[in-house]
Amino acid sequence: MKNNDIQGQYMQIFHRIARLRLDPLFHDISEGEFAVLQKIYRHTEEYPDAEEISVSEIAFSLGVTSPAISRMVRVLEKKNYVQRLESRRDRRHTLLRLTDEGEAVRENTFSVLKEYFRRVSEHMGQKRMAELSRLSEQLYAVMEEELVRYKYSDRHSGRSRTEKHNRKQERR
Repeated sequence: MKNNDIQGQYMQIFHRIARLRLDPLFHDISEGEFAVLQKIYRHTEEYPDAEEISVSEIAFSLGVTSPAISRMVRVLEKKNYVQRLESRRDRRHTLLRLTDEGEAVRENTFSVLKEYFRRVSEHMGQKRMAELSRLSEQLYAVMEEELVRYKYSDRHSGRSRTEKHNRKQERR
């Protein structure tokens, strides 16, 4: 198989996996809402003595805008899954905490997801899943590196942005 064929095939598979809808696994919440509940939970587990987590911290860690997280938090608040608190250090910051009901929904959803991935892993086989995991980690690292390289290059002229900036400075 030619290299271009492999690249095209991988791009198609990557796109299909990214678009795979896991909605049937989520009851009463969306994938995004679950991600917010999970992030609040993880923060509490990792930093038990710290203040609760802020909307902006969640947005940054999930790679989503703060307004998008705020919209999800409003929905989660209406469902009584999260509680907003005022920061003791800075009253301008709003912090979030899981309610008991929110923790129950998070735990139930997490259990459903674990069971789903356990069945997928069982179907694929332990060895193949271990290899896929190892290769996926390597692929992620290479893709991240290439994105950084692309971000700091000027693909149209073939020169890096730094070179372009330096030439502008020289002309002044």
